[in-house]
Amino acid sequence: MGGVSWGNDQLGRKEESEFLTKYLIGKYEDSFITVGGESFVLNIDAEWGFGKTYFLREWEKDLRALNPGHPVVYYNAWENDFSKDPLISFISEINTELKPYFNDNAGARKLLSMTVNSAKKLWRPALPIILAALSKKITGLSLDQINEYLESDEIELDDILPEDGFSQPGDSSDDEAKGQRKTEKIETTVSSVISQAATAALKEHNSIKKSTKEFKKNLAKLIDEIADREDKLTLPMFIFVDELDRCRPDYAIELLETIKHLFGVRGVYFVVATASKQLGHSIKAVYGEGFDSEQYLKRFFNQTYSFLKPDNRPFANFIFDRYKLKEKQNIFSPISSKEEDGDAGAELFARYSTWFVLDLRSQIQVVERLHSIVVTRNHDEIIHLGFLLFLLMLKQANSDLFEKFRIFLNEPYFEDKALKFFESDAFVTRIKGDSTFSESLYQFRSHQNNESTYSLSDIVGIYFMLAALNQESFSEKINRLSNESNYQKKIQSVLINESNKIHNYRIDLILKSYFDSVLQVNQFHITQ
Repeated sequence: MGGVSWGNDQLGRKEESEFLTKYLIGKYEDSFITVGGESFVLNIDAEWGFGKTYFLREWEKDLRALNPGHPVVYYNAWENDFSKDPLISFISEINTELKPYFNDNAGARKLLSMTVNSAKKLWRPALPIILAALSKKITGLSLDQINEYLESDEIELDDILPEDGFSQPGDSSDDEAKGQRKTEKIETTVSSVISQAATAALKEHNSIKKSTKEFKKNLAKLIDEIADREDKLTLPMFIFVDELDRCRPDYAIELLETIKHLFGVRGVYFVVATASKQLGHSIKAVYGEGFDSEQYLKRFFNQTYSFLKPDNRPFANFIFDRYKLKEKQNIFSPISSKEEDGDAGAELFARYSTWFVLDLRSQIQVVERLHSIVVTRNHDEIIHLGFLLFLLMLKQANSDLFEKFRIFLNEPYFEDKALKFFESDAFVTRIKGDSTFSESLYQFRSHQNNESTYSLSDIVGIYFMLAALNQESFSEKINRLSNESNYQKKIQSVLINESNKIHNYRIDLILKSYFDSVLQVNQFHITQ
């Protein structure tokens, strides 16, 4: 399926789109023999940063490339939520994207025009606007002025109502009589406004009901026209709605209502990409915290599909690409990538994530903070990913343990204390919930020598050593390496070679500065 799309598909989304295409086409074909086989709305549920937009865009290319292809409309809700009425921008986008399909078919172009024109009849002023207009016409006052009068004991009715309206010049009475007259006049005013507004609202309701039927009838005719062109187009028609969860709450709800009530036509299939949890928060912002937003969304979505969880390695490459970290020349990783086209930094990140058992959302947050540190450092300053990632992930997984390491930093024999605690069952249990230390240490394999392996504690332990240089001279530290095992020597030799470049920069001070950097970037609260 397809052939030119899905470039840089690091998370295997192409296979998922192919499955969903077969599924939705199968649903459409079966709709002719099943009850309730009208339009279908599929919700793609994934948090921000998991490639929903990329997925829809690439899937769109595949659907167009089929022979015959499917008509596809892509609508970015967030880019259009400046509009007061979702229907206006939504119909405009449908008109724009469907036109090219019917360049050679006058009948289809006419039907598309009829469908768009019937939708225009649905653009009516809302009831509050009608009320405001009528109140101004009847009394000369705005609704705000009437409301201000009702809430005030000091404003006289004669002061604000026009003489040809309800005022009676020359009246003189006591305070009680004035109050009674004030009440009667405002009641007459409000009653007149409401009566005429109710009549207008009823006319509006009947008009919208009629226009809705007309729109759906024209849309159904357009779909039938597509069905008749079996050589070039095939059904269902797909309408992709992206980034709905990022819209202002009232816009998101109105757009869902539009989809539900106007597009319930056989052959129109919606794919709505959202972070459902975030969308639920938007709905509660309108209806209140006690509102059951999950049940509410079930009214609109026939089914929800969640992406398959990718392995840490491809996901690390995905997010390192997203934040352009592979392009940074000053990031140093003490290991090599096993992949010929891989990245040593992403490889290290994937292995650390596995050891810390970070979910995908937490991994994105760590990369956000890593990126914040990288862009604020000097371009010629080497960033030791092996140590910085450890601190970032430790802070993400357990703030208390991070603080304990901060305390170790300023104590004598920092290296010994930190490494001893790092290798203790207490540390492993509190990070991973696993009391078996031997099973918890994630073993890394060197790219240069597949027979040698080393653990996370080996890498971090050496950085502990380098961070403690102020207690012992560098040469004394190097001498201590002579009795270590071969696989440890291999890592150490890489770090020692690197230290020749950075020793003049006082590596101990650089590594210690990472603690403060991690604390600083954790002041950012990831809102997406």
